[in-house]
Amino acid sequence: MHLNGNEDKTFTSLKIWEGIYDSYIKYIGLGEEYEMLLKHKLKLHQLMCDRITTGNNFITNYIAIEEANIQRLEDALKGSDESTNEDTINILEENRKIAIDPFRMSVAKYYSLIKYYTEKSKREVSQSKRAA
Repeated sequence: MHLNGNEDKTFTSLKIWEGIYDSYIKYIGLGEEYEMLLKHKLKLHQLMCDRITTGNNFITNYIAIEEANIQRLEDALKGSDESTNEDTINILEENRKIAIDPFRMSVAKYYSLIKYYTEKSKREVSQSKRAA
């Protein structure tokens, strides 16, 4: 496959982001809920492969169970009060006028900023609830 200049830059950018995310995950690890979600998704895909290769339609019942588990976990993750890293970055960039350039910042520094401002935001919310 031949890539023109733009596709090559896009591919390179994706590889860079992939490396950044890999470093980020190695540094902080995955959350317990997200890890559980990945395990259920892996099990679901294994069951689907088993059903296809064996022709055993009884496996469909196990697939339905895993799909329900995945939906439950996804709903729990979506419904949490925790802000995402993307939310925190948007707040920093918009409200606090802090520009975050992941190409010029180490993963450790990036995570440190996210952690600091997330905790600061939680303290501010907690204090405002107590004051009200």
